[in-house]
Amino acid sequence: MPDNTHAERIAVLEANAKARDKKLEEIDKKLDRLLALANMGKGAWWMILKIGGFLSVLIGLAAWAWQHIHPAS
Repeated sequence: MPDNTHAERIAVLEANAKARDKKLEEIDKKLDRLLALANMGKGAWWMILKIGGFLSVLIGLAAWAWQHIHPAS
């Protein structure tokens, strides 16, 4: 009888381990999706910064040219 009890306990532990493995796989998939979204956001942020920097240079160049074309009297 004790052998049967041990076998049942082992079966329960194996079932719990399989359920936990399945749950961990789901969490891993969700984490991968979150990381992919974070990387997309990071790329968008860098693009916004690059465009902003380019526009700043253009505005600065236009202001410099305006000062040299129309000097203050």
